[in-house]
Amino acid sequence: MARHAIVSDARFHGGDYDPGEGPRAGLATARMIGHLTYLSEVELERRFGHDARGPRSGPSAIAPYLDHQGTKFVRRFDANSYLRLLDAMDRFDPFGRPVAPTPTHAVPRVLLVSLRGDRRFGREHSAHMASLLSWLGVRAVHHHETGTELGHDAAILELPGLTTLLADFLRESVPAAD
Repeated sequence: MARHAIVSDARFHGGDYDPGEGPRAGLATARMIGHLTYLSEVELERRFGHDARGPRSGPSAIAPYLDHQGTKFVRRFDANSYLRLLDAMDRFDPFGRPVAPTPTHAVPRVLLVSLRGDRRFGREHSAHMASLLSWLGVRAVHHHETGTELGHDAAILELPGLTTLLADFLRESVPAAD
């Protein structure tokens, strides 16, 4: 749907537009779609459900919130760049050409983090990756879920907990200096 919003915008012109111009409405709509995907259902309900409280909450606040996110995104992002990133994410397959580690290659340690409520890469996705890594002989340190309910955006909205998790993993991965 995000791609369709961009390429259907009358100002897309097949991707041939002047810098700073182009499908601004389509790009803003694409960001709104993405934003709804990246926030968990629990977080959307907390912010915009019927019981939400505060000046920028409740069902009537979601449209202005999404408009704001779309407008903010258009100021700093280009539609063709966004389309390329969407293509790269869709084509990325970390196991497309599996290569088992050999004695000449160090076996990496891998940290997999699942973000509760993540509709893009949920717990099942991480468990699947851990299984494939194990089949390849790669140890995956896997914390099934974070304590957040924010979904995919928790990686940027609740960074301190993830930063600590990454720091601990990196500290364990780096050999002590002599």
